[in-house]
Amino acid sequence: MIGHIAAKFDIKMDENDPAFIMVEMNRMALESAGEELESRMAHLNEKMTLSIGAMAGAIDEMNASAGNLVRSKIDDLNRSANNHISAMVKNAVEQSLRAAVAVEVKEIRKEFDVIAGNLKASHASKPQRSVGSYVAVAAVSGMLSALLTLGLAWWAVSSGKLPIDVRVDSASVAQTVLNGVKALPRTR
Repeated sequence: MIGHIAAKFDIKMDENDPAFIMVEMNRMALESAGEELESRMAHLNEKMTLSIGAMAGAIDEMNASAGNLVRSKIDDLNRSANNHISAMVKNAVEQSLRAAVAVEVKEIRKEFDVIAGNLKASHASKPQRSVGSYVAVAAVSGMLSALLTLGLAWWAVSSGKLPIDVRVDSASVAQTVLNGVKALPRTR
């Protein structure tokens, strides 16, 4: 280095020249500053790594919290929709059963009128104590039986004990009433 500087600037220098001491001191100061900068950068890198890790943890917690909130809202909406649908189905079933009861009562009344007419016609020639009372008892008994059956069906469907498609066959109810009337004791 001394030879290179001496040749370039055409000056005489020896190894103990104060200029070399200054250069060496500058080199040592630069190395020390570089080492300190490297140490600070490593420390800063560690802090950034810890901060990034903490931020990632906070983001994960926020995501989990948001997911739980969304899941909770969806569950609430599902419960509300299910309750609303259940109430609508129950209301529809009750209305259908009311309509079915009304139709069956009308059909039973028509069939009782026919049965009563047939009984009156068949017993008109025979003297009896009270054909009308037998017909009335049979009609009331049959109507009560049919209404009881429909009422039980209504209760069973609305309480969930039976499927919704419970039906009462008016012809079988009328036949049961007719069989009951035939079994009544006859007076001569």
